[in-house]
Amino acid sequence: MKDKIGANPGSSGLGDVTLMTAVCKHFPDLIVQLHPAYKKLAFLFNGICKEVQLTVTPVHTKGIPIPNVTYSERMLREFGYWGDDTLPFIFTDTEKYIKAQERIKDIKKPIIVKYNCSKRWSHVRQYKFDYVQTEVNKWIDQGYTPIQTGMSDNFTPLNGCIHFVDEPLEDLAALYKAVGLYFGTDTGDPQLMIAVGGKCVVLVPGAEHPGYNPDDFLHKTNRIYRQIVSREHMIW
Repeated sequence: MKDKIGANPGSSGLGDVTLMTAVCKHFPDLIVQLHPAYKKLAFLFNGICKEVQLTVTPVHTKGIPIPNVTYSERMLREFGYWGDDTLPFIFTDTEKYIKAQERIKDIKKPIIVKYNCSKRWSHVRQYKFDYVQTEVNKWIDQGYTPIQTGMSDNFTPLNGCIHFVDEPLEDLAALYKAVGLYFGTDTGDPQLMIAVGGKCVVLVPGAEHPGYNPDDFLHKTNRIYRQIVSREHMIW
């Protein structure tokens, strides 16, 4: 039986590392190996694995190459799990969660919004600003208050949003749990929202896009709705 799980920093980001928690949830005796560059992601595995090791040569768990299954399913199959519970899961810090609740207590119907995706995936998952702004305005018209999150070195502010920029990831996880609803691009944030028990409406490109297979990134759950974006609204 394999005793380690890990991700290669050259090909994995927040989303893929978060998906590894789906495996640890069922196999809590696993050792998680992360590259030192991913030290800030170690909190994802608090309480759900045997140990987190930082190493420049982590094991790279790709999963069994089964067609039409999600990335987390492929990893779980590699470790011998064939059940249906394939969603990521993390524990959030109680104190940070209480602070997040206090932070949003006066915000009417908050929803997390994400426009920018990782720069290396922008050719696949980035959409035209006017399209996303129009979709965000629809949430506003329904009485929601968008909270746009992101990093200052890759942040395009949307109109009508409260902006939470450069949040530490552990604080962001607590915020996502407190809000519980996400709208935006398929970057690492939907996986994080699902891991804390929330729901997502995720923008995904149409089937005609040659570089995107949504089954690789999203999960089979009624907590995610995939909003298909036509080619005219995409940046590629």
